[in-house]
Amino acid sequence: MKICVNEESHDVPDGSKMSDLIKFLSIEDLKGWAVALNNEVVSSQLFPVTELKTGDHVILIQATQGG
Repeated sequence: MKICVNEESHDVPDGSKMSDLIKFLSIEDLKGWAVALNNEVVSSQLFPVTELKTGDHVILIQATQGG
């Protein structure tokens, strides 16, 4: 199925969960990351049960240190 991650189209298997997407994107440490699904923030504790659907929009934002 097709979903959009940070404005880029990705094909993921049907029934994929948010945790599957994180693995697919090779993100190993979620410290400092914020994740939103269709403009709703998703807690990392919910990744294993958050099912993705065709047409979903995922936004991944990584915090950076600056001044």
